[in-house]
Amino acid sequence: PKDSNHQILHLHPLGWESIYPPVDNRPNPILPGNDHAGALLIGLGGTHPAGALTLFFQIRPKSEQHTAGTTRAPHWYYLSSNRWMKLPARHVIGDTTNGFTCSGIVTLDIPRDINRDNTILPDRCFWLCTAVDQDPQCAGHLLGVAAQALSVTWENQDNATDHLQTPLAAGTIRQARATLAGIASIVQPTPSANGRAPEADRTLTTRISERLRHKNRAITPWDYERLVLEQFPEIFKVKCFPGASTAKGMNTAGHVLLVVIAQLESDPPDPDQQPMADARLLGRIKDYVARLASPFAAIEVCNPVYEQIQVRCSVKLHPSAVGGASIKHINQAINQYLSPWTDQGRNQARFGWRIRHADIASYILGLECVSYLTQFSMLHIVQDKNDTYALFDTAGVQGATAHAEDIKPKYPWGIAVPLRHHYIETINDYLALEPRSAGIDELKIGETFIIS
Repeated sequence: PKDSNHQILHLHPLGWESIYPPVDNRPNPILPGNDHAGALLIGLGGTHPAGALTLFFQIRPKSEQHTAGTTRAPHWYYLSSNRWMKLPARHVIGDTTNGFTCSGIVTLDIPRDINRDNTILPDRCFWLCTAVDQDPQCAGHLLGVAAQALSVTWENQDNATDHLQTPLAAGTIRQARATLAGIASIVQPTPSANGRAPEADRTLTTRISERLRHKNRAITPWDYERLVLEQFPEIFKVKCFPGASTAKGMNTAGHVLLVVIAQLESDPPDPDQQPMADARLLGRIKDYVARLASPFAAIEVCNPVYEQIQVRCSVKLHPSAVGGASIKHINQAINQYLSPWTDQGRNQARFGWRIRHADIASYILGLECVSYLTQFSMLHIVQDKNDTYALFDTAGVQGATAHAEDIKPKYPWGIAVPLRHHYIETINDYLALEPRSAGIDELKIGETFIIS
């Protein structure tokens, strides 16, 4: 009855809401609902944010992003008196994140009726929500959000051009040359991008020679690769697989698969780095190549599949070696050896690689601090575009032939990278121990702990 003292509340993750006695004539379900496949809540502090608002989203692309997928335009909402109000399309002034697949700036016009009179979320903030109705896995990994964002373009006034060769590191730009009214501080959250240094004579000769060969037409795999590398300096390497598709595999007539590796993010690069081209760049590459190729070619552009390798072994150290420091040195040496980005690396970012059991064992045994090596095996970990994992343990190979313990790529467009941490134990005696399969107590969540 309406005159009773009973009350019904909805408990939300960060607050609560009274649904009885009703405050309006809108029906309320017994349980709070969620009509979206994925959502992100953004709390704004300070004074009333009505009017123009720019938000910078720093996003790391996913390896499974490719041009065959479609990005979903997100919906925007604002919270007013415990009610999520949909932001009209005309209030979303700009969005350069391509459906949250790459870093960019979203510009919104916030209505005046946004307020902090809410209980479903903390009332110290004004709240925004962005949500998608399907395929939330298409979005990249969110690293950070910042308000009052804008993009800055370098204007050449006979300045030094060193930063066009190597991007300006994050945090380099800290203040304006002249005082700007209303600006308290300036922060550069990401490195500069899309700069291109003046062409050197040697580069000019190479470009002209390549142009005379491919004649600005994409016909052979060589043509595709050189055209992409010339047009997109943000690409480190490209490999063309004719007659291939990520969905249908090899020997797919009429298909052309371009696998691109983005420029490395640091110098010197981290051995286990997995550079990704975002979906917007992949789309630009596809559109560019499609104009130069046959109209009957089905072109797909994607990131490589990074296939992770972990070495597992037991070592006897030299008497003069210090245990902890030596294990760290061995781990770093293995990473340098397996890395596709370092000069010491065996694979040098190439496709069609093969990691030989005997080569790595010999390399570890050749380190100064190692006296004896045994119980050697490797884990091979692969994540596909459906977010499923596969794990291969060479210690589980029975009746091994000469090369049964070697590791080969699961996908032709796979690149081998080391796991940051390898499993290295020390022993005190010269014992020949058989490798054992990785046990559940030896696996690490987020790296090697995989349930199949």
